[in-house]
Amino acid sequence: MDNSFIKVYRKIQDNWIWDNPLYLKCWIDMLMRASIKSSSMLFNNQIVNINRGEIVFSQNNFANRNKMSRQQLRTFLKKLEKTNMIEVKSNQLLTHLIIVGYQRYNDYKSTKSQPTNNHIIRKKESKNKENKDFDLFWEHYPKKVGKKKVQDKFNSNNYPIDLILKNLELQKKSDQWQNQKYIPNPETYLNQERWNDEVVLQSEPDEPIFIYECAVCNKQKTTSEYRDLYVSCCDQRIQPRKEYK
Repeated sequence: MDNSFIKVYRKIQDNWIWDNPLYLKCWIDMLMRASIKSSSMLFNNQIVNINRGEIVFSQNNFANRNKMSRQQLRTFLKKLEKTNMIEVKSNQLLTHLIIVGYQRYNDYKSTKSQPTNNHIIRKKESKNKENKDFDLFWEHYPKKVGKKKVQDKFNSNNYPIDLILKNLELQKKSDQWQNQKYIPNPETYLNQERWNDEVVLQSEPDEPIFIYECAVCNKQKTTSEYRDLYVSCCDQRIQPRKEYK
């Protein structure tokens, strides 16, 4: 099946064709049936050479195809020719039309190459992102083993690198990851999607304070450092009690 296409611009709404549904349908039919490249064809037992943007047909068959009379078709062709949209070469056996400025409706060569160029650009951008994401992951992951396998994984998967980096910062503060043997290999971390794990950080203990309180006068003395020596007050030696803020 032919995968070529035609382009119809919005400004066609300002053209006289737009106001007549039958004319619009016939014009689209002509654009779609026009040849996209130079070729030869057999028409009514004669070889006809046509160039890009040209169409050869029998007026009777074209009229029947579009459910219109021969007179309607002739009127339509005259309007197209008068407004410089087509050129007509006709004889008793066939009608040979040249669509003026056909490249505007089917820029076959450039539209074929453009997606290829865009694909190359997108592929290059994707590759750069994969390399960048891997470099960030490898820089922040505390266990450096299996680098090649990990890089291959980044080349074939779209990992949420921002989420992973946030998780790694928390994991590196956890008690478990303080010991290298409890840190999973980076490949395991990715396979198990460990960035989704909840990280529980042990809260830091409150700072202790040492209170010296005299049982006689009830005076108190507070310090953040423990003193081996007893504090004397009211001729008594006071041993501190430890509390937390």
